[in-house]
Order: sequence, then C-alpha cells, then structure tokens
Amino acid sequence: MQNIEETYKLIEGALEKLGLEPEKCKGKEAGSWTIAREQQEIWIDCWEIEENEHKDTYFQVLTPILQIPAEMTVPFYREVLEFNYNMYGMAFGIFKDLLAIKSIREVRGLDESEVIATISRAWVYATDIKPQLMDKYFDVNPGAAPDQHV
Repeated sequence: MQNIEETYKLIEGALEKLGLEPEKCKGKEAGSWTIAREQQEIWIDCWEIEENEHKDTYFQVLTPILQIPAEMTVPFYREVLEFNYNMYGMAFGIFKDLLAIKSIREVRGLDESEVIATISRAWVYATDIKPQLMDKYFDVNPGAAPDQHV
C-alpha cells in the first residue's frame, strides 16, 4: 500500500499529463487541488482516515453542478436519477443544497491512468449534463450568471 505522499505524487503526475500545473492547482490544505475547464470546477482530494490502528487513504473527484432551490420538483430529481443510472464510475449526490457529481474510492490499486480517467469523466459528465438541467429546469438568460450556477 502506498503512503499518502506517494498518492499526492501520483495525482500530480496525472494533472501534468492532463496539461495542468499541479502547483497552480493546489488548495490550501495538503491533498487538495482545484482545476477549472471551461468554467467548470473540479475538486480533487486525497486524505487518510485512521480507525482502530487501521489507516485508509481515499481519492475523491467532485464537480459541483448547481444549487438546488427548495421548491425543486420531483421531475428534476427523477431526471438526475436517470442520468445516474447511465453514468460510469461516478454518481450524483447532494450535499446541503449542492448537486454534484462525485467519485470516491480507496487508493489501494489506484494508478495514474485511473486518476486521469476519473478527472476526465467528471468533466465530460458535468459539461454534458449541467447545460441540460439548466436549460430544462432553470430560467437562464444567455450570457447571464444565474444564481443557481456554482
């Protein structure tokens, strides 16, 4: 099993292969990076959890999609679940009122190609699905920055 510093290097190597500069992507805390592609943020995190003298390290890719208004209707949630059914290796989740696409796994067996694929998949799903949801459920004027955008 690799230690967390080796996982950081693995993630940063993947970011470099994606044409990014890891130092510019680093967050305030160790093990966090933020990238933006075409105004879509992708958050990457790696952390350890220790329980009963056992330590696990996790890798997460999360991309925020939109803030969900309290009055959102059932058809919206149904459509999100239908998208979920067809997604590979990622899923929609809601934290507070934020709809996001997320992948999380233990780092055991993680390699650079999987990091690249997960980050790429997050971006593709977000840039494909977000406009569909925005067009269908939110009154968005072209060129305007709606309150629901994250």
